[in-house]
Amino acid sequence: KHPQDIKDIVSYKIYASKEREGSFELVGTVPISSETVFNHSIEHDGVQRFYKITTIDKDHLESTKKVAPIVGQTLRAPNPPIITLTMIKDNIIILNWKAGDTRTVSYNIYKTTKKNFILQSTESILDIKNERFEDKDTTRGVTYKYKIEAVDQYGLVSKKTNTVTLTIPELVDI
Repeated sequence: KHPQDIKDIVSYKIYASKEREGSFELVGTVPISSETVFNHSIEHDGVQRFYKITTIDKDHLESTKKVAPIVGQTLRAPNPPIITLTMIKDNIIILNWKAGDTRTVSYNIYKTTKKNFILQSTESILDIKNERFEDKDTTRGVTYKYKIEAVDQYGLVSKKTNTVTLTIPELVDI
C-alpha cells in the first residue's frame, strides 16, 4: 500500500547505492519538518551515490522504491598548485606558484630540512593566502625540500606538488 494523503506523511526514508541499478540500502530516516534536510557523510572525495526517497505515513505505510534514482556526488579534492619559480637570492629561498584550481583559498607548505644523510626534519607552514613564499630561515650548506598543497573553502586538500629541492651553497674561502 501507499500513503494516500500528503497530510498523513510523517517521515522520509533515504536509500543509497553505489550503482544506478544496484542494491539500495537504508542510510537514514528524516521526520517531516519545515526544513527537511539529510546529510549523508561519505569519507572520500569525488564519490558518487544514487538515492531513492520514500515517504512513510502515520500508519507506517511506505511508498514504492520503484522510482528513478537521483544522483549525488561529494566534491573532489582541489587540483594541486603549479610551481612557477624556485630560486635562491641572498640566502633566501623563493617559491612562486599559481593556483591549479579556482576553488583554492589557501596553501600549505611542507619544508624538509636535510642537514646530512641521517638528520632531517619536516615542518608545516599552514594557511598561506598568497602564491609566493620567501624562506629566510635557511643556512648555507643545508638542503631544503618543499612540497605545496592547495586547500579549498571546505577544507578539502589537494595532492602535494612534486618535491622541489634547493641547497644554498657554502661559501668557499679563497
